[in-house]
Amino acid sequence: MKSYLRRSIFTKAVALGFIVMILLGNAWLVLFLTGQGGAVWLSNSLAACMVWTLLGGFGMGLRMIQHQFQKEPDDDAAV
Repeated sequence: MKSYLRRSIFTKAVALGFIVMILLGNAWLVLFLTGQGGAVWLSNSLAACMVWTLLGGFGMGLRMIQHQFQKEPDDDAAV
């Protein structure tokens, strides 16, 4: 992974979103296997988590585009 993305808040947001989605998916699976109906809070939480992760992904994309257009310092300028 690029170093400018590793330090990005957007990367951390996407990672957190995926972790929470996995946990909520496991909760949904437990409720499904025990025969309980789908909880509204679980559906709303999964939808909010998906939006969170998508926004973080868009932020990562914008950060990559921004990095491409930044002027790189010349090697001769350091001399």
